[in-house]
Amino acid sequence: MWGDRDTPFNKFPIERLLKDIEIIYNNPNVAVVYFLDSCIFYMPDYAKAIIDKITTCKYKDIPTICTLDARVLNEEMIRSLQKVNLIHNQYQFGLQAVDPHTLKTMNRYFPLEKFKEKMDILRKVNPKAEIGLDIIFGLPGDNYETFRNTIDFALKLRASKIYPSPLLLLPGTPFYNDRDKYGFKIDNNPPYMVKSNNTYSKEDMQKTRSFILWVLGIMYFPAIRDT
Repeated sequence: MWGDRDTPFNKFPIERLLKDIEIIYNNPNVAVVYFLDSCIFYMPDYAKAIIDKITTCKYKDIPTICTLDARVLNEEMIRSLQKVNLIHNQYQFGLQAVDPHTLKTMNRYFPLEKFKEKMDILRKVNPKAEIGLDIIFGLPGDNYETFRNTIDFALKLRASKIYPSPLLLLPGTPFYNDRDKYGFKIDNNPPYMVKSNNTYSKEDMQKTRSFILWVLGIMYFPAIRDT
């Protein structure tokens, strides 16, 4: 679900992908389509072919969700996505965190001012666009206060939806392999939810969960949110 434009990809042939698109968007029983892989848009030729194929299918208006990488967002990409029936006209991005040290542990390097610039471009091209932001709590380097800073940044971006979720320490991932280094305490049963780490205490996790309830409450009342 996350990569880098400079990293080699294992790509399925475009012909196979387009055949899959045809099967999905020509099926009357499909209620929603969810594109998890933001890396599609690192390859503009793949993205264009997929979107063009959707527009030729019988049920091209099936509600669709796309997770997007703000780093590659541009005007051409936004206009192309307008051909797809995005649920609530929502563009969903993985913000995850704003603390520089936390981002470094995640191998993410995208200045916040650049992230804001991309959201401004989105609103310029599609003024009615709804912005959804995924945010993770329990990350190494983060704590309750830095998580609040992430929420504050998301609200200042006038995000329509904020989706906070706990870090899952999935086996095989870099954080799982370095779990002793970061002092992770986790639920040993799937989905391996993080309980605490060296910087994010158990108490901080408890406070964060209570705080999230208030944030979600605000998001469901647009008048309060906009104020």
